[in-house]
Amino acid sequence: GVLLREGEAALRLLSVMPRFFLEPERWGGEASLTGAEAHHCARVMRAVPGDRIEVFDGAGRGAEATVLSVSKSEIALRLEAERREKEPSVRTVLAIAAIKGKAMDWLIQKAVETGVDEIFPLLTERTIVRSDSVGWSRTALEACKQCGRCFLPPVNPMASFDDFLARGPVAGSRRIIASLAPGARPLREVLEAGPPPSEVVFLVGPEGDFGPSETADALEAGYLAADLGRTVLRSETAAIYCLAAARYAFA
Repeated sequence: GVLLREGEAALRLLSVMPRFFLEPERWGGEASLTGAEAHHCARVMRAVPGDRIEVFDGAGRGAEATVLSVSKSEIALRLEAERREKEPSVRTVLAIAAIKGKAMDWLIQKAVETGVDEIFPLLTERTIVRSDSVGWSRTALEACKQCGRCFLPPVNPMASFDDFLARGPVAGSRRIIASLAPGARPLREVLEAGPPPSEVVFLVGPEGDFGPSETADALEAGYLAADLGRTVLRSETAAIYCLAAARYAFA
């Protein structure tokens, strides 16, 4: 038992500190993990008093922490070395027709890693998937913990295509629809047109693209049609392609 515990301690020293989500209201002199995060820390990571972990609040704040005590429902912490993550100069928003199966989970995970700031799953003419906003939000949280971000991108409840278009633009935003329609300009040209925006919104359709009326409505609403290259990309690939291009252009 002693040798096992010493071995576990050695592994902790050699590995990156595990990260946990700590709700903003729990920051302060008596910080503590509860719920699923406490269970993961105690039962999966087998934390003991004296262990060092990292915590973040999803709004850009992070800190190192020392575990003070461990129970079945709560992990008491002492917060140290608090820091603030710099907000991006250009926000990226992804509005995408919800994808069936595990592809949506994969997309959300990779979008968070790529730096997306907000995700809107959409119900379109050709969408054939049920909403799983709770599961998708949990996927975003786990991706945030893994990749080291302190900002947790919200995954909004699934909305209709028309309702999303009705939300209107943010001042200084550039809205782009990934499109197979004739006349779409290369994505690079669309991103580089004019001064850097405050926000880039990508509208990505389902398998088979948006319906003709949806594309027309988006263009009428002010979206710019962008061509993503010579090959036809899957929805999830198209979304990551767009996000990566924006991150490169406005990093």
